[in-house]
Amino acid sequence: MTFALTAVVGMGIVAALFFRQRLLQSWRAKPSAALSLSSLFLALAVALQIPPVHDVLAYKAGWNLFWPTQWALTIACCLMVHIFAIRAVATSRNQARLATRRITALMGAAFLVAFALFSTDPDHPDFVLGPQSRLEVPGHVPILVGLAWVVVMATLASSAMTHAVRAWHWAAKSPEPTKAWLRAGLRISAAGFGVGVLYCLHSAAYQTAEMVGWIPAWTQQSVSDPLITAAPTLIFIGSVLPAIESWHRERLDGTRLLRRLEPIRRLLVAQVSLEHLTAIQRLQRLLLHHWRPMILVYQLMIDFEDALLRIQQEVPMALSRYTINQAYRKDIDDNERRAVVVAVVLAAWAGVPHAVETPEGFLENRIDRIVGIVLKLAEHRHMPPLEDSENAQQETTLITDLDRWLRAADLLRDFPVDLDTMALGSSHH
Repeated sequence: MTFALTAVVGMGIVAALFFRQRLLQSWRAKPSAALSLSSLFLALAVALQIPPVHDVLAYKAGWNLFWPTQWALTIACCLMVHIFAIRAVATSRNQARLATRRITALMGAAFLVAFALFSTDPDHPDFVLGPQSRLEVPGHVPILVGLAWVVVMATLASSAMTHAVRAWHWAAKSPEPTKAWLRAGLRISAAGFGVGVLYCLHSAAYQTAEMVGWIPAWTQQSVSDPLITAAPTLIFIGSVLPAIESWHRERLDGTRLLRRLEPIRRLLVAQVSLEHLTAIQRLQRLLLHHWRPMILVYQLMIDFEDALLRIQQEVPMALSRYTINQAYRKDIDDNERRAVVVAVVLAAWAGVPHAVETPEGFLENRIDRIVGIVLKLAEHRHMPPLEDSENAQQETTLITDLDRWLRAADLLRDFPVDLDTMALGSSHH
């Protein structure tokens, strides 16, 4: 049993850390911190049942802190899930705040009542684990002691039932094929909360039977142990599956964005030695490319901006102004104009020799040709901004910069001259 509990705790900690990582470093999903806390609280509640931990809290702390601590952690776990659900469906902050205060007050009051009942006889065998516990040796339980259990179990049962029904309902409302992992995770979580309800109902009924003097033929532990192991296991697995799906889709998004940005990256790597990487840095980039490609997208945007600043010092200062003036004569929007300016600057810089003498009028004719080609591409191509699957943080300025670079990269990809080859005739070193 100790091994099983340790494994469950390990899964809980992994789930909590996974959610924390998704919370801090997410492009697509923005899971609530409440979910991370709920997984952590549940893992700690299960960890308390591991014998060495239990012995410290029950016998060596000076006062029996075992069950009050576990009750508090389990109630806090359920409360965090309530808060997550409230924020997910609330139509206003004020509504979410009022609902959160209400459920917090109800569950807090239930814990205080249970703790008061527990305090009447904290050393009773019903409040410890081991051979002397009522879990293993059934017997009569005083009413106040039994009521402490009944209050906690009723609170947790009603909360878990709410979570189970809600999770199953949310799964039914997500029939899209792209939400298969979310749907599976919600249903597994619903099953876990359902098993938790069975545990609570059995425990409350068993305590009630012992209070009235009817001793069941089976021990409470023989039923409770399998249920209390299965419930958190299913909840942890179900809670992580949607996050895995969001990671997988983020990875696909990042890989697609890297492919779209490749024309600019190739050009800048060839011309300004964009990448001076050590072996460790190359290994890190390789791992990021396969596991966290969006991080590479962010890094490329920073590298591109730095390179563009250097390049703008080498091309004629009036080039951007001239390009914008020409772009305003075309039927393209502001986003497209910004991308056109970037594409023209890069193409002109790559295609105009800087270190050799050129015939009179050569630069002007070359720049006019480049501007004309890019504007023609922009005018006759429908270049949408980021797709919905990629556009997950519209509240940030990053999305605007990324859209500009993607549009510019698409223009350069369709440029009728091989920029890599064209740039070989230029000297920018």
